[in-house]
Amino acid sequence: MSEPGPHPEPPSDFRDRTLPMLSLGGSLFRTHHRDHLPLHFGRTGRNRFDDPLGSYSVLYAGRDLFAAFIETFGQETGIRTVTTEELKLRSLTEFYPAEPPVLINLVNQGCLARIGADSRLFAGDRLIAQRWSRAIYDHPASKIHGIHGILYPARHNHTRHAVAVFSRERSPQLQVIRSRSWYGQDAESRSTLAAVLNMYGFSLVEMTTHPEKKNPGKAHDSQGDLQFEE
Repeated sequence: MSEPGPHPEPPSDFRDRTLPMLSLGGSLFRTHHRDHLPLHFGRTGRNRFDDPLGSYSVLYAGRDLFAAFIETFGQETGIRTVTTEELKLRSLTEFYPAEPPVLINLVNQGCLARIGADSRLFAGDRLIAQRWSRAIYDHPASKIHGIHGILYPARHNHTRHAVAVFSRERSPQLQVIRSRSWYGQDAESRSTLAAVLNMYGFSLVEMTTHPEKKNPGKAHDSQGDLQFEE
């Protein structure tokens, strides 16, 4: 059997295909730098479903906080530690679309085959994924239904789902519910972090400062102050 190679381009009849769509209600979650705005639509061309032409922007989020964590702190495959400094620098924002957005569904049974795609679309070459993003954005169904983005399995945990939201006219307004540090000291934040670290088998490494030393950054394992479920 030959190697699968890169993911194929959108098929020549893509515009004629019926796209699997769904209206998605409920909260979305996003990890971002604490000094940045909680909601950001980017067009750097570095992310998976960015527009290759740079004419529309994309916001990335998780369907739950478990997806929002692993897609940020699990970027380096095989690394299962996170430092308190990293957590303190990032916030977790929960937000809510005022109206359920219409998304292309890449997570339900049979959806990928219907459009001529497979799992490499959300785990393989990003340049090809970006061309698929453009094809979805330009699909004739957008004029009828106003396709607002893509729902897809998170790369680092396929059982959790991520969302790429397009910036376009008539997109639902996004309302921030709350933003809080990933390393909050309240009981809820600590319980949430413990549950997430436990799910992914991550160790928490505390960064402490020792003023008397020239190199103040010293790490030591600090799992003991969080309660992990077995």
